[in-house]
Amino acid sequence: MIHIKQCKKGSWRLSEQRKHPYLISADESYVFLPILKNAHSFTSQFFERGLGWNKCDPDKFTFTEAVKIVLLRDPIVRWVSGATEYLHLHHRDFNFNNDDLLRLLFDIIIVDEHTKPQVTFLEGKDLSNALFFNVDDNLTKNLTKWVRTKFNPFFTPPVDLWQNATVQNSTKKFINNRLQEFVNRYKERFEYCYEEDYNLINSINFYKGCYRDWE
Repeated sequence: MIHIKQCKKGSWRLSEQRKHPYLISADESYVFLPILKNAHSFTSQFFERGLGWNKCDPDKFTFTEAVKIVLLRDPIVRWVSGATEYLHLHHRDFNFNNDDLLRLLFDIIIVDEHTKPQVTFLEGKDLSNALFFNVDDNLTKNLTKWVRTKFNPFFTPPVDLWQNATVQNSTKKFINNRLQEFVNRYKERFEYCYEEDYNLINSINFYKGCYRDWE
């Protein structure tokens, strides 16, 4: 049984974050649990617009028997995305040539809700019947294959869903590229801060579709 208890790093609590709505299927048999920086905007629109799923207040969620759909992402890749968002919003002039600032950033690691451990978004949830998807280059294919298998064999996701804001924004792209230059130096720090994320990822199996009929 996989049951997510309170994150051991107790200062990184979900209660300190905005709670984003869940998406529930029409027959209430599936529910999508969003995690920030895990393609949550794309996937919410995928289910809401593509399948007509309904928003559900996390505080009022009572569908305990529903299969939980959970997207997980490599912790370092996710951190780079989240830290890019944070620096772009609050510190666009961040000096990557200042060693003291760099050490401070990589010492803090958890700068806002976009970089908190993924398990904090799943606290209190029984994931024994969860369906896990990996946020990688095959995410859209895997989601679409699953939908075609479970709901509609002719399903095609709306074409305008996947828009990478970092690629489209030159400032974000610059920040993202610079951060990637330094992450390998601090691998042990990431492994400590995201220990429970790594433990969860290593304990589950991701859904993998067959793409022969993708076209």
